[in-house]
Amino acid sequence: MLRISSIIIAFFILSSFSGDETYNGKFIGKKIAETPFGDYVKTDLPGTNVIMLVSYGCSHCWDATVAMDKLKKEKLIDTLFILGNGTTEEKEEFKQNTNTDYPTIDYDFQEMKAKIFAIDPDFPPPPCAILVIDNIITAVFIDMPSAKQLKKITAKK
Repeated sequence: MLRISSIIIAFFILSSFSGDETYNGKFIGKKIAETPFGDYVKTDLPGTNVIMLVSYGCSHCWDATVAMDKLKKEKLIDTLFILGNGTTEEKEEFKQNTNTDYPTIDYDFQEMKAKIFAIDPDFPPPPCAILVIDNIITAVFIDMPSAKQLKKITAKK
């Protein structure tokens, strides 16, 4: 019964974002350091960067990370960070299933959710990809972009 409830809840969460390509909320146009993400990613981010917000045990997060990894390999992204939550075992499973070894920064889901929702309760759940160009949050992808879509967005900046 618990599993069915979890599936129904996950469906409603995911379906509330279906059809949307990007989130257009309060974090867009902000310096990364001025957001809750700056509490975790403390380095300067010149160029085109992506912070993947994931839950290590989530297969949708694995797929989203693999999609962004392809864009990184096409040299459309300078740096890809993984901002993830979960157990050590889930983190290892994530790395195996995505076949990636990007810098990972762990976060506490409840703490992060409280910080984000205090500013914008409409921020999407993991997985999402936060596009940061020259330290500014430029887009947050709910559906991972194609190479063509990412080129179009980065060409405007």
